[in-house]
Amino acid sequence: MKGAGNMRQSQETRSPFDLARISQEGYRSGGFRSINEEIRPDLRGNPDLAGVGIFFQQSTKASFAYVQSIIHGSSADRCGLIQHGDQLVAVAEAGEWPRNVEGQNLHMIRDKILGKQGSFVRLQMRRPSTNEVYEVELMRGSPEFIEIMHVSSDLKEKQISSNARIQELESQVAMLRMHSDRLQAHAQTVQVEEDPRIGPLEEELSARMEDLRRFEEMLLASKEKTREAILARDKFAEQLKDVKSDFDLLKEKLSLSKEEESRLVHENESLKGQISLLKVVASFFRSMRCKFSMQSYRIEVLRSELQSIKERDAKLGQRLTSGHRAIAQHSEHSTKMADNEPTRQKLYSTSSSAASSENKLQYFA
Repeated sequence: MKGAGNMRQSQETRSPFDLARISQEGYRSGGFRSINEEIRPDLRGNPDLAGVGIFFQQSTKASFAYVQSIIHGSSADRCGLIQHGDQLVAVAEAGEWPRNVEGQNLHMIRDKILGKQGSFVRLQMRRPSTNEVYEVELMRGSPEFIEIMHVSSDLKEKQISSNARIQELESQVAMLRMHSDRLQAHAQTVQVEEDPRIGPLEEELSARMEDLRRFEEMLLASKEKTREAILARDKFAEQLKDVKSDFDLLKEKLSLSKEEESRLVHENESLKGQISLLKVVASFFRSMRCKFSMQSYRIEVLRSELQSIKERDAKLGQRLTSGHRAIAQHSEHSTKMADNEPTRQKLYSTSSSAASSENKLQYFA
């Protein structure tokens, strides 16, 4: 890799609660696959997983993942080095080699960054203005969790410093007491008139006694501060216990919410199935209604035709009745004619005879 120039910093030994152990080195690399989306917190995800407070985004116009925004109070915000627009190059767990995330979508990058609260992750970032790479090691956790860890670290450091100061003061007090005892013993064995050094020694003894008194006051003040620090630590521990209790309660509520959500999803899927079935049934009924409409129309047509046939049959019946009457009248007339046939025959014979006689008369004439 090429050097990062004036952005290179020396490694320093820091406490486990240091949120920004930074080492910097630069190199050029290719772009990311363009995805028009961004990493946002998943409130429905695993509550035991946490990020570092950075919203990454990829757009169709850029081939890299870049910082869209930073959550206030998060470890990324407390680091103070990451800026808007910085590009993500690689991700690594603490103590591992960085893994380049080029070509990976935001969901894959998100899975690499998320982890257990309190654990560390290293991010390699590129500053677009200088095209140089820097590396930050950040603690995973919500802003509240990071604040708790930061306050706990400060209290621990103050307690260590106070204990060291108390030990130093106690050592100085012990030395002053020993020196004072020696001076007093020496003053008792020496004649005041015979040794001119008694005066300066008494002055030194008085000064040492004053120093002893002052150091004892400082020791008491340090012990009081230590006691206050212990009380503050105990109070903070109690608050931390309450926060953990609230967090466990939230986890339980979230678990219940997940169960409720799962139940609602199941009911939603069931309702979707019922809706689909109802749509099929409705479609079937629509088709049947269309068929029934066609059948009704055909029935109306058949009724109209049947009515026409009935009217025609009625007319035919009337004509048949008239014909039967005519036939009956004709039969009656025929019967009468048959009854009158002998008389008619006689009349015909008589007429024929008369005609014959007349013809004969004409012939003879």
